[in-house]
Amino acid sequence: MSFNTLKRVIFFILINCFRFVLMPIFRYFKYFNFAALVYAGTSLDIKGYFPFEFIKKIVPQISIVGFIRDKENNKNGIIIASKYYVEEIKEKKELVYENVDRFAKSLDLKKIALVGRLPRILFDMNKVLFVEGKTGTVFTVINSVKKSMKDLNLDYKKINIAVIGVGFIGKEVLENLKNMNFASITGFDIRIEKKSISADSIIMGSDPELLTKCDLLVILTANGDDIVNLIVNFKKNVIVLDDTHPSISLENIRRIKSEKNGAVYKVAAALKSTSIFPEMPGFKNNWIPGCIVETIVSSYSNRKWVNQDDFNDMAETFGFYAISQKII
Repeated sequence: MSFNTLKRVIFFILINCFRFVLMPIFRYFKYFNFAALVYAGTSLDIKGYFPFEFIKKIVPQISIVGFIRDKENNKNGIIIASKYYVEEIKEKKELVYENVDRFAKSLDLKKIALVGRLPRILFDMNKVLFVEGKTGTVFTVINSVKKSMKDLNLDYKKINIAVIGVGFIGKEVLENLKNMNFASITGFDIRIEKKSISADSIIMGSDPELLTKCDLLVILTANGDDIVNLIVNFKKNVIVLDDTHPSISLENIRRIKSEKNGAVYKVAAALKSTSIFPEMPGFKNNWIPGCIVETIVSSYSNRKWVNQDDFNDMAETFGFYAISQKII
C-alpha cells in the first residue's frame, strides 16, 4: 500500500466514522462552498476512494473522501464519492441523485462538480445544482497542450496531434485545436463508424493506424486503460497527455515508455492558494481536475460566461493555470 493510499484509508475511516457529529458543525458554520462527486470507476479502481472492497458494502450511499481548501479566498470544498461503480450509477441514477441531493441540502451546497462520466449520467437530473464541467475541462486540456508544447519546445506546424475519445469533451477539444496551427488534427474513437474520413480540417475515424503518425496524443476516454490495445499503434517518442478518470495505470505508462520510448503527462489545472487533501488518485495535492475548476469559478463568480473564451478569461482572472506533469 502506497503512502498516498494509506492517507486516503486513514482519512476515509476517520471522517466517515465521525461524519454525523461533524456534518451539523459544517452546516452551522457554512464551511463548504462547493462539492465534487467522484466514483471508483470499476472494481479494479476500488482503492482509489474506498480502501477495501468489503467497505463498499457497508458505507453510506455517499461518502466523504476529501477536502479542498483555498486559503487566499477563504473558500472550502468537499469531495464526495458514490459507493457504486460507474455502470451501477447508470442503472441507479435516480437513487444516486436522491442521495447526492440530500447530502447537498444537509450542507447547504449550491454547486457540485460531476467528475469523469458522471455529467452524461446525472447532469440533467438537476442543472442548477450540478456543474457538467465541459468548459472547465476544455480550458484545462487546451492550456495543458499549450504548456506541453512550450515546455518541450515543439513547433506546432511540425506536430500531428490526436484526440483519443471523441465524446462529450473530445468534440469540444477538437474544435479548440483547429486554430492552433498543428500540422494535422485527428479524432480517434472506436465508436466512429468509418475507419477514416476528413471533415472540416480534422481527420476522424476508428482505424488505429491513424495514430501511427501522431506525435502528441490527448487521452479523453472513459477509463485511462481503454488505450491498452492501442499502444502498439503509437508512434515512437510519442507524447501522451492523460485527462482520464480513472487515469492510465502505471503498468500501461511503463509500456508506453518501454515499447515506444514515449512519455505520459498528467493534465490538470492548479491554483496557487488551493490544495486537496488527501490527494485524488493520480493527482498531486495542488492539481485540480477541469470539472472542479468550473465549479470553483461558478461558485466564486457573480457573472455568467457565454462561451469558452469568456470562461477562459474568468478562470485566468481567478489565477488558474494549466500543468502538464510527466508521470515517472
